[in-house]
Amino acid sequence: MATTKTTSATSKKESKFTPPKKLATVADQLYEIRQERLTMQREFEPKIAELKKRERILEDLLVAKLPKDDATGVAGSVARATIEVDPVPIIIDEKKLMKHVEKTGETDLLQKPKLSTAAVRLRWDAKKSIPGVGVFNNIKVHLNKVK
Repeated sequence: MATTKTTSATSKKESKFTPPKKLATVADQLYEIRQERLTMQREFEPKIAELKKRERILEDLLVAKLPKDDATGVAGSVARATIEVDPVPIIIDEKKLMKHVEKTGETDLLQKPKLSTAAVRLRWDAKKSIPGVGVFNNIKVHLNKVK
């Protein structure tokens, strides 16, 4: 059996992007591309939000109606929808949970602690050190239009 390689029209139009060599031109292109993306994003956000809203309404309807019919799914002419129940643990009594973890040593029940960036920064601003806390420098690129 022979295999043929097909190339879609869109992939022919897409060209490999080569960044410019001059950093000033890189900054200019980054700004222009970001502005183009943001413009497109603003244009389509209301439409996307409306579609998400409709999706949620239809999902809620399926969830509400299917269990009453003792069915786990329903098939239309285009798609089949099924309902899956996924139990997710929640903490209902933090003190009891922490007591259990301390008693049994089952620390795997907990995720690694997440720091409050605001609280740490307040202490750093006051020149206080916090044992066990280091610094990760998150690098961001900020763009401002020159003209």
